[in-house]
Amino acid sequence: MLSTIKSIPEIPELPDEIIEAVNYENLAVFIGAGVSKVIGCLRWNELANKLVERCCDERLITQEEWCILTKWTDPKKTIDVCYHTLGEKMFLEELNKSLKEGIGIEEDKDIYKYIIKLRGLFLTTNADTHFDKFFESNRIFLCFRTFL
Repeated sequence: MLSTIKSIPEIPELPDEIIEAVNYENLAVFIGAGVSKVIGCLRWNELANKLVERCCDERLITQEEWCILTKWTDPKKTIDVCYHTLGEKMFLEELNKSLKEGIGIEEDKDIYKYIIKLRGLFLTTNADTHFDKFFESNRIFLCFRTFL
């Protein structure tokens, strides 16, 4: 029975549809928060918790409000409330810390250098700018801002 178990290859074969999309320049790659997490950025729920703590540290919310905010299951809603509570300056300080802006990424953990090799159209809703270094600035479009 053990002989029927297949091993998982370190680098799996790409499906023909992906190869065709690359060859015909029709590949769209969505980069989600998991990619940013790999390089050390906080996930939405972790950022929400940090922002609530900052609101508390700054004495901008009560203990009761802290309890309410930490129980919400929608981190984006919590982040939005914290943005309006903290104000833009303190909010951006905390956001930049969570994205590790200006801090170098270890070479072996820079997943973006591998993703860029896919030769496609890259889409993301991530707030970090670590992927931007692979593109000319006039090729980066900000379609919306979640909080600002």
